[in-house]
Amino acid sequence: KLNVYEKNTLDEITNQGILEFPIYIKQSPKNLEIMLESSEINPGATVKIKPILHDQTGENIDAIVTIKILNSKGKLIERVEVPTNDFYEFLTSLSTSPEEYIIEAAAENVEVESSFSIQAKEDVRIQIINQTLILTNTGNVPYCNKPIEVKIGKEIVSVDACLDVGEEQKYSITAPEGEYSVEVISQDEKISESLTLTGRTIDV
Repeated sequence: KLNVYEKNTLDEITNQGILEFPIYIKQSPKNLEIMLESSEINPGATVKIKPILHDQTGENIDAIVTIKILNSKGKLIERVEVPTNDFYEFLTSLSTSPEEYIIEAAAENVEVESSFSIQAKEDVRIQIINQTLILTNTGNVPYCNKPIEVKIGKEIVSVDACLDVGEEQKYSITAPEGEYSVEVISQDEKISESLTLTGRTIDV
């Protein structure tokens, strides 16, 4: 709004005019923010990443953001372009190694870096098929020094398994011929089956 006026020698306004016109101030990108639902997740979980671009007043700017995800050695794992204010979901695998991952984001000549970490998870899947016990490491670190108990009837046999990530081991369950209730107990799981077994002794 412009107010133009003229004054006389007595400092009195003798003539004036007022003019109004619009001025549009452009948004200038100043700050890029990365929001994470969680910075520490288990393998197999989803990392939710939301980029937000702010202008000079703190208001949001709609833009396309380039997101890069790199492992701790700087290797590029993922590169995507996503709109601001939307969550991008990055799904990790069950075997994703426990380490810190870097998030690099860039939009409108503004860059920012953040990180999240995958936690170590020891996990084993237990299956009994016929007279065979099958153990599979479904975690992201070696599964060792955690005895698994196999209860055959009233007797307990301990299995000292040591499995690399993704490794599978098979064990034969034996006992003098007959029908047995078999329970397999790990740190996090217990399964039971009724099996017809043969053999000289109770063993795994």
